Amino acid sequence: MTDQYKMSAAILCGGKSRRMGTDKAMLSAEGIPNAERLLRALSGEDSPCTDVWLSIGTGESYPAIQAQKVSDRFPGCGPMGGLEAALTVCREEYLFVTPVDTPFADAQMARELMTCMVNAPGQRDAVLVIDGGGRLQTLLGIYHKRVLPALTLRLADGRREKLRMRDFLRHLDVAYVDAQSLTDGVRKSTSCNTREEWQQLMDQEDQETLRCGTGHAIISVTGWSGSGKTTWLEKLLPELSARGIRTAVVKHDAHDFQIDREGKDTWRMARAGAAVTGIVSGCKAALMEYRPVALDSFVGRIEDVDLVILEGGSELDLPHILVYREAAGKGMRLRPDSCLAVISDDPVGDGCATLFSFGQTREAADFIEKFMASRRSGSY
Repeated sequence: MTDQYKMSAAILCGGKSRRMGTDKAMLSAEGIPNAERLLRALSGEDSPCTDVWLSIGTGESYPAIQAQKVSDRFPGCGPMGGLEAALTVCREEYLFVTPVDTPFADAQMARELMTCMVNAPGQRDAVLVIDGGGRLQTLLGIYHKRVLPALTLRLADGRREKLRMRDFLRHLDVAYVDAQSLTDGVRKSTSCNTREEWQQLMDQEDQETLRCGTGHAIISVTGWSGSGKTTWLEKLLPELSARGIRTAVVKHDAHDFQIDREGKDTWRMARAGAAVTGIVSGCKAALMEYRPVALDSFVGRIEDVDLVILEGGSELDLPHILVYREAAGKGMRLRPDSCLAVISDDPVGDGCATLFSFGQTREAADFIEKFMASRRSGSY
């Protein structure tokens, strides 16, 4: 890494989070607070950021997060105060800055923005991102340390009109970068201001990881209770095994469930407060987690298989095989034309691309094998 690409980084955590209703820095995915997620994404040997700071305003100190922290020198001045505080302590000439509610900003984005800064004509004071919605993100980009004196003067002035970032930018030489020109830039520039936006973004991330992030194919086998999903899978699995397809089956349960037996050692350890218990023998093993686990994280831990079948998961954005039995009396869980295939001995109407009877397990296994091959080739 050449010196011209080195920079400091700051994560702005000092907002009041009024619309979110909770501290954005401590929003958690898979047990990792958002501020810590960004710290990890901006640190490391390959990162151009030589020092990373949490700008913490004047309130919360985040004792559970191990990081360099800086408080605002001008309390009550909003994000401009956080930027000014970070510029006073950063080691490098350039500072990459991101709000804590932009959870996917990372070192690659910082590096690409620095390339824009270095290659821009003249001496730019800042390079800032225009997000996927066409909005200027005044606190997502790189600032040169030369802007610090002017920034400090504005804050010392004390008038509210001096605290608007867009007014400040009119006095700077700024390069603007469209998020679409950056690697995965639209996703990385997406911010969350409400709990609903945060949950929607995390759900999209989970489902994208399920579709693309594992080395094995994944299929959802869905249908109402009583439709025959488990019975059909019991017939399908030997057919897949005969083809050398190593398969894992995961039950997706929308409700709580009980797997441990009362009185057993693992049950007693969980009752005593263990977050995870396990049991291993010479022929099998089990790991039980007494805490929320994201589905993509759980599936991602499954190793040495070629296919994961998720029993359930009709609401997830996955390839579905619908199991339908008219006698169950509940109708169809999904529209047949939205599924890879349908397993049924009953009429399913028009629009079903592929239909197998319950007795055609060999033909269904052939179909799944072709689906897996098309996924590997990228044609699906």
